[in-house]
Amino acid sequence: MTYQHWLGLIDIAADSKDFTVDDGGGVDAIALTPNSYFMMGYTGEGGALVDHMTTLIADEIAGSTVTYSLVTGKVTLNFNGNTTAVVWTDTALRDLLGFTGNLSGATSYVATNEARYCWRPSMPMLYPKHLTSAASFYAARSSTIVQRAPGGKTYSRAGSTVYDASVAYDLLPVAEVLTPTTGTVYADFEQWWLDVPAVGNRFRIVLDRTAYADTDDYVTCMFGDDDLEELGSFLDWAGRSETESISEYNGLWGVQIPLMKYV
Repeated sequence: MTYQHWLGLIDIAADSKDFTVDDGGGVDAIALTPNSYFMMGYTGEGGALVDHMTTLIADEIAGSTVTYSLVTGKVTLNFNGNTTAVVWTDTALRDLLGFTGNLSGATSYVATNEARYCWRPSMPMLYPKHLTSAASFYAARSSTIVQRAPGGKTYSRAGSTVYDASVAYDLLPVAEVLTPTTGTVYADFEQWWLDVPAVGNRFRIVLDRTAYADTDDYVTCMFGDDDLEELGSFLDWAGRSETESISEYNGLWGVQIPLMKYV
């Protein structure tokens, strides 16, 4: 089976998205450049959040890297063999990356939690037109209008061809769909929906999370369809799994996701 990974656009505003690093040679303050980033890009793309952080940290501690795993959903800070302390001046950035406190005593650190703005469902996607490549993922839709008069004469007004898809996931553990009532670990679809589609941001779907090497390995989408005036309630798009024998069981949920091709 093929599993996907959803990467939402992250808006880094012009405030204190910063932290300090200290490898014994002095404390260095690092501030992110305000911009919009995906957590990671495809192989060699550059410009993603982890790439930006890698550049900033490596300027202070040579050879350092920041990476994100599509398999685990977690960020790793690697200081190239240098024992380094990290103090999160901005705890919102700390939480976004999945860390839970300041770091010390090691040369690398793996986040405790999955990173925010990303979603990693444990079941394969249902209903796309084609999952093997971005070029064949969407279905074409025409906005051309065709009418027939009472006397039988036909008329048409040419429109445009647009592309969309309706996809779904079913039988997902409830923790992958609903935000937990205590604590926030950012691994659920509800939080991702609030962070990304609910504010109108675009996102990427990595079609096979074991392969993210070029532009044919993902699609860029907006959440919605032409019949929607607004996104509405989260529960319009998520609910208990519809399999008859378990529809009353609260432990398995599904989601329905209308997609527009981002242009």
